[in-house]
Amino acid sequence: MNREFLKKTARTPALALLGLLVLLAINIGLAYAPIGQHLRLPVKLTICFGMAFTLMVSCMHLHRATGLLRLAAATGFAWLAIMIGLMLTDYFTRVPVPPPW
Repeated sequence: MNREFLKKTARTPALALLGLLVLLAINIGLAYAPIGQHLRLPVKLTICFGMAFTLMVSCMHLHRATGLLRLAAATGFAWLAIMIGLMLTDYFTRVPVPPPW
């Protein structure tokens, strides 16, 4: 194999891995950071979207895909947003119930 070809093909997965590791480090750092619960959830969900987007672009090769594949990926991303929105609706409208003891 040609060394230039190997460099060119290995760059995208390496950058994706580096990006995912950085987002993971931020996520772990947030677990120990003294910030409020109401601020922590949106930040962690933003990190989740960033991880999902990174995986979609790198694993599905969306940077050189056709329009139909990009449309399918955007639809999956939209469904993820809808599911997280429904989860947030449940989270913010739930009334805390004290234990019976």
